[in-house]
Amino acid sequence: METIYYILNSNLIISSSRSFIFRVLLGWKDTNLFQIAYLGSIEKTADLHLSKKNVKVYKFKNFNDILESKEISNMIFATAQENENLKAQLSKLNQEFETNNPKSKLTTQKLQKINTNLCFALNYGTAKSRIKNQLTYKLGQAMIANSKSLWGYIRMPYVLSYIKDIHKKEQIAYNEKIKANPNLKLPPLESYPDYNEAIKLKNHLSYKLGEALINADKSKLKLGYLSLWFKCKNITKEHKDNHKNSPNNSNH
Repeated sequence: METIYYILNSNLIISSSRSFIFRVLLGWKDTNLFQIAYLGSIEKTADLHLSKKNVKVYKFKNFNDILESKEISNMIFATAQENENLKAQLSKLNQEFETNNPKSKLTTQKLQKINTNLCFALNYGTAKSRIKNQLTYKLGQAMIANSKSLWGYIRMPYVLSYIKDIHKKEQIAYNEKIKANPNLKLPPLESYPDYNEAIKLKNHLSYKLGEALINADKSKLKLGYLSLWFKCKNITKEHKDNHKNSPNNSNH
């Protein structure tokens, strides 16, 4: 096996195929191969053309004769060793390049990280999309959208009730799906690459209003609804004040 390895890593081509010889004669890609160990006979015309192309041909009756040839054996191992040395030199040069060019290495690392994050997002989505899909955020978003007109206030209870029902059905479907196949369970939110950015969504007005609504709904005898309007008004005012002080903050 070691001998075969060295043959494969040498510049020697062993062939009994006349079609291969004609490929060399026709000037195909194999013309850069300068040594051929040919099994069997070869036409005089082909031999002449090969010699003109400086292709050295070794003629043998069988494969064992090739291995027993001292000239061929020395050439195989010498060439293979030379190729191995070239590989080692290339590897060393590559390492030196990365050491002397930290920016290039840094760019590669950044590209690898982007690729990893992209694959993660394709499989599991993003932390931002998951937070926006939470009932808290969706309710708050609907509250803002329906608070801009009298008709919006009138229809708001129905819209919020509809959103809650749809969300509940989605959760039931998701739980049944992961029960059938646990591998489909989404990873913890903290493990997402964009988690640190996504967590800022909890400071959005949508999330805060939705949170106030859910807390009111969970209160004893639903008494939280009595003060909900005032709480929402204070949350909105506080959010606007913070946004004035920090224009870069989101006001969604």
